[in-house]
Amino acid sequence: MRSHHLTRRRALGLLAAGASAFALPPSLAKAAGTPTPILRKGTPAFDTARSGLTWNPRLPNTRVPAAIAQPESAADVAAAIKYARASKLKVAIRGGGHNYHGPVLRDGSLLINLSRLNTLKIDATTQRASVGPGVKSGELITALDPHKLAFPVAHCSDVNLSGYLLNGGYGWNFGLWGPACLSITGMEMVNAAGDILYADESRNADLFWAARGAGPGFFAAVTRFDLKLYPLPAVHTYAASYALSDAAAIAKWLPQALAQMNSGVEVDVLLGPIEQAGQPLLSLIATSFAPTPPAAAKAFAPLRTPPRLKPVGAIVDQAVTFTEAFEPVDATFPAKRMTGDMYFSNAPAADLLLKLVPFAEHMPPAPSAIMLACLGGAKEPDMLKVDGKRASLSSVGRIDFGAYAFWDKPEDDAKNIAWVRKTTDAIAPFKSGCYVGEADLSSSPTRVQECFSPEAWGRLVELRAKHDPAGLFHSYLT
Repeated sequence: MRSHHLTRRRALGLLAAGASAFALPPSLAKAAGTPTPILRKGTPAFDTARSGLTWNPRLPNTRVPAAIAQPESAADVAAAIKYARASKLKVAIRGGGHNYHGPVLRDGSLLINLSRLNTLKIDATTQRASVGPGVKSGELITALDPHKLAFPVAHCSDVNLSGYLLNGGYGWNFGLWGPACLSITGMEMVNAAGDILYADESRNADLFWAARGAGPGFFAAVTRFDLKLYPLPAVHTYAASYALSDAAAIAKWLPQALAQMNSGVEVDVLLGPIEQAGQPLLSLIATSFAPTPPAAAKAFAPLRTPPRLKPVGAIVDQAVTFTEAFEPVDATFPAKRMTGDMYFSNAPAADLLLKLVPFAEHMPPAPSAIMLACLGGAKEPDMLKVDGKRASLSSVGRIDFGAYAFWDKPEDDAKNIAWVRKTTDAIAPFKSGCYVGEADLSSSPTRVQECFSPEAWGRLVELRAKHDPAGLFHSYLT
């Protein structure tokens, strides 16, 4: 996402291989085949590695693992899990550390960092890929580009595929490709017994169902994803900003524009990410995917005829590569203290927009923002009708609403967290569910259940009891 973050992570990797790292006990090293680096609590290298486990500096220092394992193979993961069982340590699994709320940080746990499992194999003939959990979204798209192939990766380039796919995967071209987890054909994983197994529609099907959507509450460690790929589409972007005082006129016009969009268009309405003379703006940002460049450009026709309003700044209307589509999204997540929360909604976008304007008028400094993401235009494509039968992913909506605050000083934590809570509370009456990968699960004891249908939640509880009866893997952070 940001070059200084990448540099920091590379440095941490060098530290982990240095004198402060040491191999597992002999019994564990033998089980793994090769020594697995572990950093122990209380060493300088451990403290440095832990600080790099998440990019959000606000996360509390009270949740501290007992040790961090850094496996390089499925066998290493299996050995680490067996060690945790023998040592009576609960296990937390880290993929990329992108989650705003840091569910991977747990007191006294063995944290297994999967970022070194980053193999990537592409079969262009069959349009299939095999990827490790440490592969980043941007890396996959870059590797697929010469083959004229693509995958519904996350909107940020440095989001690892592990947590993203387990959460369900609300990414690029959602309206046509659907949740990314439904493009997983199978996965290798290590269960609570330390056994390496494979799960797909016919083998270990219950684990395959649970893994596609359970997110940070999944009760196994996935060490490889096998993916279905898609032909590389043409991509076009559009962006225009207006004064926040124009919100009522835009709210009146927007439903008509959305109704003319096809499912290959994602329209984001942002309040406040750009400031002009200290005043937040309303920005319309859209991305279209289509088989050809002319078709991708034509998809924006309804957005090009807004009410007679004067834009603030230049209008962007241009073709981009898939890789270039990451750039404006990556830029919105600086290394600041941060919190965020979200809901899905099926309410009209205009109603939600007008409800949110008062909160945009008193929001934290840029790049804090309120976002309404209209998935697939105003349509409801088949992939939005998730019922929990194909996957544990079972909570969706036509609109993804989020409020995000960024700031610098710890003394401002309380007021910024309060602003996010008040903003999301205003939309709560319109909610249709939550996304387990982005919702603040600590906001209420029952929040995690809102991320699933009642049927899917009940089945997840049953499968956890079946596959992890001793509770080796940490469940959701609530």
